[in-house]
Amino acid sequence: GDAADRWGMVPVLILCSVLSGLGTAALGLVDGLAAAVVLRILTGLVNPVVALVKGMLPDMVPEEQQHHAMSLVTAQWEFGLISGPVLGGLLAYPCRGHDVSRLPAGAQWIFCERPFLLPMFTCGLLQILGVLPILRLIQP
Repeated sequence: GDAADRWGMVPVLILCSVLSGLGTAALGLVDGLAAAVVLRILTGLVNPVVALVKGMLPDMVPEEQQHHAMSLVTAQWEFGLISGPVLGGLLAYPCRGHDVSRLPAGAQWIFCERPFLLPMFTCGLLQILGVLPILRLIQP
């Protein structure tokens, strides 16, 4: 909203993507439900990515193609809502049922003691890597 009006949509989109990715990755390190809820609320506050993209589309896409572009944004969002929990479920508890003796001691500790670190780190990294197409494809 105001930040995008003040500094431009692209810089705010990049900042929000990076902050959201860092917050998501940090969720894998928290202890306790209260800390996770607080961190998730803070991460959600800096993640208006879909609203920003929908606000940018009218300036980027010809009017006759805007309906199609908006439907693609919605379809991508829905794909993430479906595939994200599946990927997270596959990556959670990486030490359960696997021989971790070949991993370095530090890796054994961090992934066995923090069973949600791998899925949250992966999700956060994907969010941060999402900045690369923004930098390449969207002109400020």
